[in-house]
This record gives sequence, structure tokens and C-alpha cells, in this order.
Amino acid sequence: YGGSNVQAIDAIEASGHSTGFIMGSIVKYAMRYGKKGSYAEQRKDLMTIVHYGLMALEEHDAMQGRVPLGELTITAGSSDTNRINSMISTEWE
Repeated sequence: YGGSNVQAIDAIEASGHSTGFIMGSIVKYAMRYGKKGSYAEQRKDLMTIVHYGLMALEEHDAMQGRVPLGELTITAGSSDTNRINSMISTEWE
């Protein structure tokens, strides 16, 4: 953080607390959604929930010995993956 080369999430993961951090972040952004800001800011909160949800899914799969999401290739029939990637890469103002 600040002058450090270590990302906060990396330090949290190394300490074994990433699941709690991720789930807490989902709850935080879900609870504040719609309570302040413009349409674009509210959408950003929703996208942050999706971001942390994908992190939780990747961690869940890793605990089961499955391939992390970042290493998956998109195959035919994976409409959920395609839809999520499309939503994340779309910037709406």
C-alpha cells in the first residue's frame, strides 16, 4: 500500500483471511447499492460486487483443486462466462 510493492489483497490472502475479506466486500457494496450517487456510481457498485463474486468463485474452485478462473479458456456453451466477461468489459457512463 502506498510506497509498498505489495497489494493489500495479496497480504490478506497470505494471512489466510481472503474469504472473509471477499465476502465482507460483497456485503459492503450490496448494502450501499442504490443509497447514494449517480446511475454510473451505482452501476460501479454492482460491478464491484461481480468482481468480488468472481474472486470468491475462483477461491472456492481453488480449494476444490479446480483451475482458477484466470486460467480458464472460454468454450462453446459457456454462456455465463461470455456474458460476465462482456458485462465487465463494457463501460457505461
